[in-house]
Amino acid sequence: MTETPSDYIEDSLLAHSPKLRKKIEEGLKDVRAGFSISLSDYKAKCTKRKPVPRDLSGFPV
Repeated sequence: MTETPSDYIEDSLLAHSPKLRKKIEEGLKDVRAGFSISLSDYKAKCTKRKPVPRDLSGFPV
């Protein structure tokens, strides 16, 4: 798979986006401060939720 010039432009815009860089830094601060959970813990937490009742067509009741 080769990258096209539009891929380079998108990568460059993302790499230099102040808004995105700020969000990434905030996330890294949370990780460093211990405000994160492992993927396996997250998955276990998600599976503990009650299933939403659905009708026969698959839509929530």
